[in-house]
Amino acid sequence: MLQTVVSSPTGFAGIRILRCPEGQTSPANSASLADCVCAPGFSPAGWTETTQDFVCNSAWMHATENYQLTCMHENGTVLPFVHYTEPFPCVQVTLAECQTAAVTNAFHFSVHIQYDGGEMCFGVLENETKQALMNEPDCNQIYGMESQSILVTMRHPLGACEPCAADSYKAAAGDAACTPCGAGKRSLPGAAAEDECLCDAGFTGTACSACARHTYKTHVGDASCVACPGNTSQALGMSGATGMVACQCSPGYYGPDGGPCQACSANSYKPALGPQLCTACHAFSLSPGASTASAQCVCDVGYASTGVTQCGACAAGTFKNTTGDQACTACPGNTVTVSPNLSVYDPASLPATALAACLCEAGFSGPPGGPCDVCESGFYCPGFTNGGSAIQCDSHASSSPGSRDDSDCICLAGYWLAPSWLCSSCPLNKYCPGDNLLYECPSNSTAPARSTSEEACTCNSGFVPA
Repeated sequence: MLQTVVSSPTGFAGIRILRCPEGQTSPANSASLADCVCAPGFSPAGWTETTQDFVCNSAWMHATENYQLTCMHENGTVLPFVHYTEPFPCVQVTLAECQTAAVTNAFHFSVHIQYDGGEMCFGVLENETKQALMNEPDCNQIYGMESQSILVTMRHPLGACEPCAADSYKAAAGDAACTPCGAGKRSLPGAAAEDECLCDAGFTGTACSACARHTYKTHVGDASCVACPGNTSQALGMSGATGMVACQCSPGYYGPDGGPCQACSANSYKPALGPQLCTACHAFSLSPGASTASAQCVCDVGYASTGVTQCGACAAGTFKNTTGDQACTACPGNTVTVSPNLSVYDPASLPATALAACLCEAGFSGPPGGPCDVCESGFYCPGFTNGGSAIQCDSHASSSPGSRDDSDCICLAGYWLAPSWLCSSCPLNKYCPGDNLLYECPSNSTAPARSTSEEACTCNSGFVPA
């Protein structure tokens, strides 16, 4: 092991002051390399073991002044025990461990006791470098005979010290092992104090507790956890998040993990946490922005629910003027809903979205939405093709109540339906009974204009009725 010459004291030429090896320190007035122990932040790089058998008699091997073999009563039985001058814990280990010197790194040395009743082994739970002093004057005082023996296995550090591994520390000089920082804490190699153990990413506070749900922390240190960006959240039960990517778009919002997240547009929805896109509502349905479930997609005006996630147009003669999955409402009596060309029923092409879409049927008249009354005599009512209004027949024509078309207007007696489609006065020598037709008087007879029957035809001079 290399040692560095520091200096020679003034007036003491040839006397060297040596520096302890790297990673080691020693108390003041140290006189040998054996006084160098691992510095804070360092622990032994390894251990070596030696075993020696000491016979119980008045001859004892003296190593240092700091240890002694003594006796201790436990449950009324006298047991050999190893004590430091300031007592520290001991632990009994297996006999095989003592016999093979396979003592764990936790023990500085072990003592194997052989006595009349059998064998026993103790391991000292202290990583000290000093050896044991056996100064009991007479083994016979303990065992009553001189033939007993003590097998002592000593552990010694190899002499080199290495920095504490990452995430551990050692605050005091000595050959003790480094102490783990503990859950949720990190440290750099060679940490020499507990306060060098800082909260790991995802942990915060004096106890380095995991970041709560909907927060995260990206780096080692004592900073607080940061709240997730707007419109993001974390899965139920999640804690200790170490990055903003753990904050995913909330239901009703879409975008990359960590945001930014945008609200689903109207008429779409997204039920799950994550980066997936929004899903369009089913046909003929609507939803508000940021919807989180398909149940928020409800049927548009003019459409009603026909099953799960299905909307169909209101049937002919019905309408619906609100959004939702409720049924369509029947139009008032004598009304009907029609398609845009106003000639055929085709509710799928123009679903009725208001009461005003209910128009009077032919033969009835009234405003959009009703009420619709029977078309009056002298009028005809084409219904929805004329917006529900009644049309008066020609001035020399009349019609029956409930007439639907202009063909229902019949010329009055004395008038006929001329090629001009107007009711014209019945000409001379003709008669018009009121059926739109023009009839000739019999031969050799005449009739005045606007005659209404054959009786109006009279025989010419010199002729008599047949």
